[in-house]
Amino acid sequence: MNYSNLFIQMRNFNCSVRAHSRHHLELKSEYPLIKDSGKTRYRMDLYFFFPNQLNITEKHFGVRKFIDNIKIYTRFSTPSMSLPMLTDSQNPLNPVSRIRQYLNSPERLYSHRRDLPIYELRVLTNVYRSELENTAELIAEEIQKQNRDTLCRKRIERLLSDIQAFLKEFRKLHSQFISPRITPAQRTALGWADESISISTERILNRLFSYAGKIEEPEDLLIKMEAVTKKESGYRRQMNYQYLYNDEDPYLGEKLAYRENILKKWAHSALYMTREDRKGSLRAGHFLGGAAAGIAMIFAVLVTIYAGKVFIPNTTPWVLAIVVSYIFKDRIKEILKEYFKKLMPRITADQHSRLYDPFAEERVGSARAYARFINIADAPGNIQQLWNLEPNPFRSVLPEEQLIHYQRITELNSRKLNDNHTRLNSTTEIIRFQIADWLREMDDPKDVFYRLENMKKIKIKGSRVYRVHLILSLRNDELLDSEEIIQYNIILNRAGIIRIEDSSN
Repeated sequence: MNYSNLFIQMRNFNCSVRAHSRHHLELKSEYPLIKDSGKTRYRMDLYFFFPNQLNITEKHFGVRKFIDNIKIYTRFSTPSMSLPMLTDSQNPLNPVSRIRQYLNSPERLYSHRRDLPIYELRVLTNVYRSELENTAELIAEEIQKQNRDTLCRKRIERLLSDIQAFLKEFRKLHSQFISPRITPAQRTALGWADESISISTERILNRLFSYAGKIEEPEDLLIKMEAVTKKESGYRRQMNYQYLYNDEDPYLGEKLAYRENILKKWAHSALYMTREDRKGSLRAGHFLGGAAAGIAMIFAVLVTIYAGKVFIPNTTPWVLAIVVSYIFKDRIKEILKEYFKKLMPRITADQHSRLYDPFAEERVGSARAYARFINIADAPGNIQQLWNLEPNPFRSVLPEEQLIHYQRITELNSRKLNDNHTRLNSTTEIIRFQIADWLREMDDPKDVFYRLENMKKIKIKGSRVYRVHLILSLRNDELLDSEEIIQYNIILNRAGIIRIEDSSN
């Protein structure tokens, strides 16, 4: 098989918004790496429209609190490889093939990168789990369709065959890791990867077991899946792994969940970039904000001195001149702060960080972000147009919604990332908003309604909810017409996120 064109060039963004928990809103964006570009810059603009009742204003809430409630993670997207590709020893992108090539390399090269087998094992664990989950999801979708039993049966049988072929090929590594050149850390990593792959196999087949039950005459498939899961359970016991079943243990579920989660985090850590937050931007922003306040104060003092020379002190004109000077002082301060931000965006960012590749141990990008409260009339025209399309017949009589604009600019060194990771075709940025502070001004969500029918009072359960409208714009600065806009309604009550509705269509 020719693997030279294995990874298709991506130019569209994958972006999703979901509830990570009742109090955490998660936004996940996938940024394609442009192969023929030295650097790639992505610009994300988020517009949060808050109901006036929540009192999320610049004075009461503030930009700093909004920024402090954000956590950001940047990682490499999991490479996509089918199970046959993971079994093919001729595939140069296959982690198993790379480990074997490393083990057969000369001593000087072998000892130079002792962390490479561990890195490849972690990547393999992520790729395998992702491939199984994606395949199971596709099969589940096919099962929901009518007259697809034959196709789904073949897909499941093929999956079972591919799984067993991969496990057989992968577990041949155990005999090669007996070499005295293998370090204890490398042997431990192989065991963790093997245990995690076994857990993923059993978990996915358990999920497919429920789906396959809907196929006509599924007994033979169910027997085969159960046989594979029992084989994996016995294999883990034979290898003395910790993810084992013991019905007499009252805390078995807790132990299994903990073990699976730890192994998953160990594998995932190979994908996450190291982030170095820069405090200089924050200090520079405070300094320039102070400079703006100082210039505005100088203006007010000069007007006061001038008014003392022109008008008699303590007279009405003298008082009016001083009051007007202080009104202009506040406006001058805000205008100068915005001007400084636009003039020197890199050093006035509310968030500024450098991104490092943990495997190559070198800088591969940077990110900076800004947040500000703006009037809806000051939002871009296309954002105002989309906001107005959202149906609300009471908008003209209600107080105007509060609008926070959050902009994030991410720059990636595509060439360096492609050189270090030949399987990589995109990076993923995860932004989590802690929304507990959004809920403080909300009313009690419980409410009761009644209707009369057949001489009886019928109770209707109700819940007081609030809607936060989110418009998301994402684009690549190097590509024309690359902007994508998505809209969401975030339904909240005092307990947190109820649901998220995609209102793009």
